[in-house]
Parts: sequence; structure tokens; C-alpha cells
Amino acid sequence: EEEAAATVTTDNTPVITTEEAAAATVTTDNTPVITTEEAAAATVTTDNTPVITTEEAAAATVTTDNTPVITTEEAAAATVTTDNTPVITTEEAAAATVTTDNTPVITTEEAAAATVTTDNTPVITTEEAAAATVTTDNTPVITTEEAAAATVTTDNTPVITTEEAPAATVTTDNTPVITTEEAAATVTTDNTPVITTEEAAATVTTDNMPVITTEEAAAATVTTDNTPVITTEEAAATVTTDNTPVITTEEAAAATMTTDNTPVITTEEAAAATVTTDNTPVITTEEAAAATVTTDNTP
Repeated sequence: EEEAAATVTTDNTPVITTEEAAAATVTTDNTPVITTEEAAAATVTTDNTPVITTEEAAAATVTTDNTPVITTEEAAAATVTTDNTPVITTEEAAAATVTTDNTPVITTEEAAAATVTTDNTPVITTEEAAAATVTTDNTPVITTEEAAAATVTTDNTPVITTEEAPAATVTTDNTPVITTEEAAATVTTDNTPVITTEEAAATVTTDNMPVITTEEAAAATVTTDNTPVITTEEAAATVTTDNTPVITTEEAAAATMTTDNTPVITTEEAAAATVTTDNTPVITTEEAAAATVTTDNTP
């Protein structure tokens, strides 16, 4: 009763039913089906393709063309596609999605989620880290909400738009225009102070050019060459040297225009799509249907 109790069927095909041994059930065409609860319970299908279904082991499901698809909940659950390209989908590990040309696109929520574009140029989109968006010519555009959010223009001239710090806007000739709400004096080209009190309004400079700095109105600061640089906290649109707008408002659709006018959307709540070099969107929103589009548009 306890040993190798073999039951012989009609066609002399043995069916092993021992509870402790390697209880292998042989089917009609002599294809074994292993059903042991503790051992490496591998289920062999009609064409001898094994399908592993163990709950604790490395449960790898082999498809029709012998391509394994790993579905374990805790291990490094890597899903191998038709062309043996792994797509890692683990929730906690370093979930790197490998595209068709083996270019990884990291989409982890907490780690340093760097999206690698077609030419291996990283675009960092992490919400808390120093989220620097690298443009086509590797010129960083910092868009963090709390840090010293400096937008670098075409000629590397920084335009500081921080809401709390002493936000100094640097003009074409590197002449600072101070627009702080509490301090005051904006120094013009010839060191003539321009008072920017919150209640009054337009302060006229040396050449009668008005510089509006009121907190509520359309506060446009006119630079030396009459190129407006808007720094209002609520409005939105900083015009660079070549009149290319760089939107830095915290609430609006803050799109940072790169060198070739390719927008890189970095808003935290909207549909933050990072556009790569060839305009192929890579969606990295945390809450929406975060689908990462690969090089050949394979989701």
C-alpha cells in the first residue's frame, strides 16, 4: 500500500498514484503529466512543451514556440516577448522595460526613473529628485518646483523663476532685474533703482520704458532691448533671447521648449508625456494609463 502502487489500465499503461513518490500520471500518448504538490510540478502539454505552474518555485510558463514567460509574483518576473526580448514588470524591483532594440526605458515610481531616448540621451522625469530634462544638445533645463528652478536659454543665459527665493531675471546683457515682492529696488542699466511696490504700479525707467512688477496685473519686465520677460507667479511665459517662450508656471501646462522647439512636458498632474528625439511619446504618468511606447510603437 505504501510502496510503488502501480495501477495497470486497459492498454497496460501504468498510472502511478503514490502520494509520496514522484507521482507521474502517464497520458494516452505516453506524455507524462507531473502533479506532485511539493516537487517541481511541471505540466507537459500535447506537444511536449512544459508549462511550470508551481506556486513558490520559479514558475516559468513556456509558450507554443518555447518562449518562456515568467509570471512569479515575488521573484524577478521578467516577461519574455516573441523575439526573446525581456520586458521586466516587477512592481518593486528596478522595473526596466527593454524595447525592440534593447534600449531600456526605466519607469519605476521611486527609483531614479530615467527614460533613455533613441540616441541614449537620458530624460529624467522623477518627481522628487533633481528632475533635469536634457535637450538635444545635452543642455539641461531644470524644472523642479522647489529647488532653484533655473531655465537655461539657447545661449546658456539663466532665467531664474523661483517663487520664493529672490527671483532675479537675467536679461540679454546679463543685467539682473529683481522682482521680489517684499524687497524692492530693481537696478536698471545705469544703476538707477526702480521701486516695485506691490500696491503702486508702473515704474518708469531712465528711457521712459515702463517696468510693470505688480503682483496681480500683467507684470511684464521690459529688458534693455524691449524684449519682455514675464515673471508673474500666476500668468506664464518667459520669452528667451530668440523669442522662444519657456513656460514655467506651476499650474498651467508647463512645457519647456528645447533648442529645436520640441516640447518636453514635465507637469506633475497633467498627461506628462516626454517627447523623444524622433517625437515618439513616452508616457510616464503615475496615475493614468502609463503606457510606454517603444521605438516601433509597440506598447
